[in-house]
Amino acid sequence: MAIEKEKKLTTVAELFGTPKETWQYVTIPDEDPTGLKFPSIGLNKIEFQAGHSYQLPAQIAAYVTERVKAFNRSVTRLFSPQVDRLAMNQVAVGTTAPSAPSGDRPGFIDASKVTTL
Repeated sequence: MAIEKEKKLTTVAELFGTPKETWQYVTIPDEDPTGLKFPSIGLNKIEFQAGHSYQLPAQIAAYVTERVKAFNRSVTRLFSPQVDRLAMNQVAVGTTAPSAPSGDRPGFIDASKVTTL
């Protein structure tokens, strides 16, 4: 008795050939968290427009949902009052300041206190 292995689908065309009972609905938001129009999401030559709902195969629906979440995270991160200290320290590692002793990380400069001639 042979056990059939489940065929792994590799192309978008093969995914659209799956039974429609397994497909999921995905809605692209009208606006991003800042109130601007949500950008379209592309997958190869397929484009998913803002404000529309689509019935898609499960793998494509998961991809589109993940892209919506990733975009929303990136937009809200820009306006977050939390400062990413790890990123600031990583940037400071490669910089050199003439007043910093060898091996020390230079401090951050407050731009409001800089005066020019």
